[in-house]
Amino acid sequence: MSASTQRAVYYVAALIIITLLTSCTTRQPAIYSKYTGTDGLVVEFPLGAPPDQVYESKPFPVKLTVANLGATDVSYEKLLITFNTDPLYVSNGITFYDFHDEPDQGVFNPNDAILGRSDIYPRGEKRLYGVPTTRSFVAKPVYGQREQPSTDIVANVCYAYTTYAAVPVCIDTTIYQDNERQQSCKQADVTLTGGQGAPIAVTSVEVRALPIVTGEGESIRPQFIIHVQNVGKGILVGPESLATTRDGLEAACVLRQIPKEQAGAV
Repeated sequence: MSASTQRAVYYVAALIIITLLTSCTTRQPAIYSKYTGTDGLVVEFPLGAPPDQVYESKPFPVKLTVANLGATDVSYEKLLITFNTDPLYVSNGITFYDFHDEPDQGVFNPNDAILGRSDIYPRGEKRLYGVPTTRSFVAKPVYGQREQPSTDIVANVCYAYTTYAAVPVCIDTTIYQDNERQQSCKQADVTLTGGQGAPIAVTSVEVRALPIVTGEGESIRPQFIIHVQNVGKGILVGPESLATTRDGLEAACVLRQIPKEQAGAV
């Protein structure tokens, strides 16, 4: 039996099994929602880049994988990758990985984006970035008694992200809550768990009905107190308004020239 014939048999068998299951039980299809979880961009060095050991005065590769595990697409206009090294041990290399300055990479487009979770990418998109060989990091010569010194290479990813939370609430429209009729819902605070597909999450919503009494009558004004928390592993820099330009993005990401009232604000 050819390989193609075998595959056809397997497909038919699978269809028969599904038919038997659905004829015996009723199952509701799972509803996919990308607005869950507490991750945004997750970064890591791939194995061997940088290597565990390098040689004096020799360049070495540095690469970075960036996976978007959240619900928001991250465009290159709102993404900045930086590298920090110890100048005592490492020279050359780059500090800012600016996609605009890498024409030899070709695949990069300022309007491009690392896609978040969706029906097409249920796990989000992952991309690999490498420091160009023309600007490689170089291990400096080792002087003195240090035979095998060690140092760290730190990669930071700074990006703009969005949190979307849809919260059903109930508002009691009577000022004194003296309506004895059975209500369709009860006013109460709402607690949210599991995140909304972003490292900044809405954790709870306090629901208030403020009474308003005027000469024309009585009414209520709904008030919502929204509690937001950093549930990710990174640091909240500030609102996206800090990154309206590329220079503004760099200034915000390196914590330079950020107004005190905006530092750490949502």
